[in-house]
Amino acid sequence: MKLVVPLLAVLVIALALGGCRGTAATPQALVPAGASLLGEARVADILKDADLARLYNRASKGESLPETLDDLLALSAKKTGMDLRQVQTILFFADIDEKSEYAGAIAKGAFDESQLMAVLGNHSNREFAPQQYKKHRLLVDASEDPPTAFTLLSKDTLVLGTLPAVQAVVDVAEGDQAALAGGLKESFDALGQPLFRMALEVPPEALSSKDSPLNDLSQVPGGLGGTMPGLEAMRALQVVAMSLDKNGQGIKASANLDFAGADSADEVGSLADGALALMRSFSPNEQMRAVLKKIKIDVAGPRVTVAAQATVAELEALAKNGLPSGF
Repeated sequence: MKLVVPLLAVLVIALALGGCRGTAATPQALVPAGASLLGEARVADILKDADLARLYNRASKGESLPETLDDLLALSAKKTGMDLRQVQTILFFADIDEKSEYAGAIAKGAFDESQLMAVLGNHSNREFAPQQYKKHRLLVDASEDPPTAFTLLSKDTLVLGTLPAVQAVVDVAEGDQAALAGGLKESFDALGQPLFRMALEVPPEALSSKDSPLNDLSQVPGGLGGTMPGLEAMRALQVVAMSLDKNGQGIKASANLDFAGADSADEVGSLADGALALMRSFSPNEQMRAVLKKIKIDVAGPRVTVAAQATVAELEALAKNGLPSGF
């Protein structure tokens, strides 16, 4: 997928053309089987949080990004005609094993047709055309490779992505294809309902091929990489799941590493404990030390959980002092 702005503009045509407006299932229930990456952002809750807005405002940004979150939202509304604060959630999925691009997103929210139509003329050079697929009318830009498509499953459910991915969501909605189930979804569900969560299925060859990043560790002085306890166990990693959430003044980040067996998880947990102890020993300042002390590593069966929590004030102090070279 290329530019968000022209893609959102095409939604106007979809609204005008109509299509199926029945009741859609929840976004999670519409994700097609075969996806190897699954993520979700609670957009409305993220954007309305004053602490997160302040962190964005104070963070260093490139020239392409506005200085404040309000300015960013205003710029987005001007270019797309959509107030992102009206989008409740965006769930995205992909198959990272596919040689051809296969990715999609399912958005829930309130879409303002009149605002979107006001910007349609800015993107009239796009070659989108209506295409019927089962009971749903898609809008397809065949000039892209792979083609990009949109459809409204209901008045508050927008599906967009590459054409095969959008068609697969329609197939799930119609009962013609199975929804995602199994290890990836279980790891994703185990994260709860944070502001942001994502789970990724690790391809078996990713950690076993000659190009695996684990092989690079064999270049560690002394040749420790290939025999360091826990490194070989990393090759049994199956799913990585991570989340970010906020409770009051506390911001919590966590990652679950799911392995093929408990023995591998135990070895990797021990390796992570040692690495964390080393980082604490060489912590360059008090702010960094305070954050590192709050990182917890737990092992339960085949799962290693790494969790950290810090207050907004601690993160602001850390950002103010900056991270030293090497961190």
